[in-house]
Amino acid sequence: MHKNNQKNTRTIKKRQLKSVLAKLLVSEVAIQKRIDKFLKECKQTAFPKTTGPIISVKNLFKSFYAHRSERIILKNITFDINCGDCISLLGNNGAGKTTLVHCLCTLLKPTNGGIEYLYHYKKKPTESMGIMFQQNVFIPSFTVWDYIQFVLSIYESNISIENLALLLTVLKLGDKLNDRANQLSGGEKQRLNLLLSFICNPMILIIDEFTNNLDQATKKRLISFIHAYVKAKNITLLFVSHDPVEVSVLANKIMIINDGSIQRYDTYAKVLKNYKDIYHLIGELV
Repeated sequence: MHKNNQKNTRTIKKRQLKSVLAKLLVSEVAIQKRIDKFLKECKQTAFPKTTGPIISVKNLFKSFYAHRSERIILKNITFDINCGDCISLLGNNGAGKTTLVHCLCTLLKPTNGGIEYLYHYKKKPTESMGIMFQQNVFIPSFTVWDYIQFVLSIYESNISIENLALLLTVLKLGDKLNDRANQLSGGEKQRLNLLLSFICNPMILIIDEFTNNLDQATKKRLISFIHAYVKAKNITLLFVSHDPVEVSVLANKIMIINDGSIQRYDTYAKVLKNYKDIYHLIGELV
């Protein structure tokens, strides 16, 4: 993560943030102007484009033991993730998608094989990751504002108060700062998890079913925003999805997991050659 402008993240006050939020909510025009400025800033501070893989997975197996029997979840998984890839991870329920994501995020240790992180980091590879899991588990006493402060205190993020206010507005959380996170609705919890993955200034963004529980208008706006954001910032994206719109807008590569193995991993265009469209592909997998 970048060290520049650390003071921006450590000195944000809730009262100041609310004032900036109020100015944004004047009109949709004000929001769009701020989005345009945000994306311009992202281009100016984009992560450098590199050649070759930034993550390399080789011969990865993952199994669990229960009642003295072994259940193999992932089988001989081998692939590379390159800088700027936007990979949609597809497969039916139980195929092993979330287990693979947990391995990439170092939450699970491979049973055999390994994962090599080829980018620079200080102590842990997750320093450069923004991670949003499908599960929404929050500390009962923590408010939305508490979580924002917590994430900003542990990541070296250079987010400004204006950009934080914008993200809160886009994710429709600007009026939820004082609410307890565990009492939010399902959709609000999803959006809070996404916000926390954004504000750590990730080079790699890993998100799991991020539009679950969202209404259609919010989903459309959010997909469009993420597409513009990752492109402007040159963020590498890996996302688990069953949504054809998400995949068609965001993905430049598709990985299909079937029964714990990679069935196909190629560019979006090459994978879709074998199907009428993305709707038919996903329809066969669910």
